[in-house]
Amino acid sequence: MNKLHVRITYFTSNTHIKIKAETCTRKNKTDDMLYKNLQDLDKYEHEFNAQGYVVIDDLLDKILIEKWNNYLQEKEDRYWTQLIKNSELEKDFNLVDEEKDILTSYNNALRDYSEGRFCFSFKRINKPLENSAVIDEMRSRLSSLDLINILSRIGHRKISTMSVFYINRFDRGDFITTHSDRGAGRNSMGIVVSLTKEWNPNYGGLTLMLDRERRDINGVVMPKLGRVLIFDIIEKHNPHFVSMVTSNSTIRRLALVARYY
Repeated sequence: MNKLHVRITYFTSNTHIKIKAETCTRKNKTDDMLYKNLQDLDKYEHEFNAQGYVVIDDLLDKILIEKWNNYLQEKEDRYWTQLIKNSELEKDFNLVDEEKDILTSYNNALRDYSEGRFCFSFKRINKPLENSAVIDEMRSRLSSLDLINILSRIGHRKISTMSVFYINRFDRGDFITTHSDRGAGRNSMGIVVSLTKEWNPNYGGLTLMLDRERRDINGVVMPKLGRVLIFDIIEKHNPHFVSMVTSNSTIRRLALVARYY
């Protein structure tokens, strides 16, 4: 029988969390999803500690990622909202029925964009209109104990709960200006799972990580199917932004977003 499943236990000594990994019997095939890169956990933990974020490709099962991408590529506009923030409001608009209000709020966001204020515009599924086994599966996998244990190991902290989950989509004109995410708990972490297939960087929609002074670019995260960005939202300041999408490509820039504490 294969031995891939890992149990991670925690114990404290002198206020520091120490982590012990034990090999035990794999329960089923889906447990493979997290352990392809298990031998690199020390490297990921070091990168996370040094820069406040780490990028990992193929952390999750490829078959699931393909399935989720295919499902969201076909989702009609009525399932999505347009989330816009400008200096006057932050609101989820009905993408189909509130086109006039969306245009007004978006133009105000563009004004703020030009004046250097924090603002954004993108589509999302936050509260699905109807029950969906696929979205339930996404939520279940991202809140699984297996993944939470891996995030705890990489972040060198004990997290236990997924507090935020939604799906985002960036079409032409969508963007997020520079900001630093902040968590609600002392051990907070966040992840973004890209469900974007065959993205061209010329389309925009890149996540750019800045230095603490917000003057220089430290790294660029390009949308790639299955790519996972894990970032600190409590101990390290990680200013970043998502560049405006400039293409009318039929390929959707899609991602799952989750927060943990």
